[in-house]
Amino acid sequence: MLRIAFSALLLALTMMIGAAGARAQAPIADPGAFRPLSVGSDLTFPPFAFRQPDGKIAGFSVDVAWEIAKRLGRPGVDVIETPVASLFPGLNAKRYEFIAAPIVVTSERAQQMLFTEPYMSTAYGTLLHIDEPDLASLDGLKGKTVAMIRGGQADAWVGENGGRLGFEPQRFDRAADVIQSVVDKKSYAAVMDLTLALQTVKQVKLVKTGPSVPTGRVIAFAFRQDDAAFRNRVELIVEEMKRDGQLAGIYQAWFGAKPLDGSAMLTVDDTNFGAAGFAGHGPK
Repeated sequence: MLRIAFSALLLALTMMIGAAGARAQAPIADPGAFRPLSVGSDLTFPPFAFRQPDGKIAGFSVDVAWEIAKRLGRPGVDVIETPVASLFPGLNAKRYEFIAAPIVVTSERAQQMLFTEPYMSTAYGTLLHIDEPDLASLDGLKGKTVAMIRGGQADAWVGENGGRLGFEPQRFDRAADVIQSVVDKKSYAAVMDLTLALQTVKQVKLVKTGPSVPTGRVIAFAFRQDDAAFRNRVELIVEEMKRDGQLAGIYQAWFGAKPLDGSAMLTVDDTNFGAAGFAGHGPK
């Protein structure tokens, strides 16, 4: 019986390695082949990762992690709940294999960890009352009152561009107050992260999205610096998901819209691993 069981295990292992190798067209580098894929994520950031009322962990980042695990041949995903401030220390302490959260790639972070090829581009979105005419461009905000979160990234963008575009900033401390000001027509429009704008439209029927503005920033999965082989393995899978439309499909399911044209979600770097212009970027 022991010999039969061992033979069956060996056959299963051979089939798994063969299938995964065929998908990636590259050597397998999976340090946890038979255990759930462990990822770190902050669960207070819907719709990327959060706990539903029944306690189940859900979100865009979670669904992407499950698809990666499936293509790795892993039996599931173990999401390690970790506050944002502890995500990087937890990664280096090997509490999980990579970070499945919307981590923006920066030069400082790229010196501390390895990033995959970006899988999402960030943008600012505009929010309008459903009764207002559609905006063809941001020029339509001239002379209008535009709401934003005080001190947020959109606020910084408004500080740089508000004068040129000719609108009057109206700042609030909470996202809920920004949205309510549009609902109540106290602000003509709001500027916020595009994913927040899209999520708001799904939940609040009195608002709609207007033009969006790419920020030039990108989001990628983060790995330990000594884990290049596994980073590369996962990156090849992310590229597969871009090519076959699975990544864009998960995005549309959660945000109710297609990725913007030219987004990192729709582009594949066939030549290099990592995020272009940052440490850890190199030839395949």
